[in-house]
Amino acid sequence: MYSYLNEHPQIYMSPKKEPQFFAGDVLGHQRNVIAVEDYRRCFDRADGARVVGEASTAYMVSRIAAEQIKSYNPSARILVMLRNPIDVMHALHSKRLFMNMEHITDFGKAITCDDARLWRAGRWKGQPIIRPSYREVASFPAQLKRFTNVFGRDRVHVVVYDDFRSDPATEYAKLLAFLGVDPASSRDFIRHNANRRVRNMAAQDWLRDPPGFFRRIARSVLPTQVRRTLGQTLRSFNVKYEPRAAIDPALRLHLQREFVPEVEELSQILRRDLTHWVRQALSVGSSAA
Repeated sequence: MYSYLNEHPQIYMSPKKEPQFFAGDVLGHQRNVIAVEDYRRCFDRADGARVVGEASTAYMVSRIAAEQIKSYNPSARILVMLRNPIDVMHALHSKRLFMNMEHITDFGKAITCDDARLWRAGRWKGQPIIRPSYREVASFPAQLKRFTNVFGRDRVHVVVYDDFRSDPATEYAKLLAFLGVDPASSRDFIRHNANRRVRNMAAQDWLRDPPGFFRRIARSVLPTQVRRTLGQTLRSFNVKYEPRAAIDPALRLHLQREFVPEVEELSQILRRDLTHWVRQALSVGSSAA
């Protein structure tokens, strides 16, 4: 969605996709942007765009983001995209593995493990990774209520991923109307952010954070743009695009049972039935009764 919005001529999206500026309680000093001056610079090139935005996912989990966003911009409009919470956790696990933020490859074990994960490369190398738990990320009713309580329901637009996947043109048109920009001409909705896996994590870490001596040599020999292009090319060779492995059926059933109350509550909030997300648990429970 970030990519589709960014391609609209009247919309400017921050080139830094997820500044996470207003999520200090969730990410602390490991946010991508901490100073308000740096946050404003994310939109320096907006050039009079009718709508300006960014796509920080941690705002949903944050307990302070809604209030801080309202204080910063009282007229802000909020876009929320919701998905089956079990699939959200599964996708997040895959992403964290790719980013080397997760060392437990087994999904079921990872989502129940409270052990600290450490950064293995980059500017916070050796520090504990500050990120919300998988379960916190997928707790949608409380998250959505925080934003609707602060902004009002009419300023919070919710897209259910199932709808967007089945009919992206219609959902995109609804969103553009919510934002008050011109309808988009017909377009192809090319898929972005397909699931990725790193072929060799040690090589990926090295490419993300080369040793200091190598950086100095490269800077003395190669122009900046050449270095960036070379780094991107080498990283792309180390990435494989492939579907995520399916969740173990027994684990999915267990998680469905856990999420039944929240899915039912979310259905009430949105005034639509989302219980197909936990249908198996409901049918098994009904049969057992």
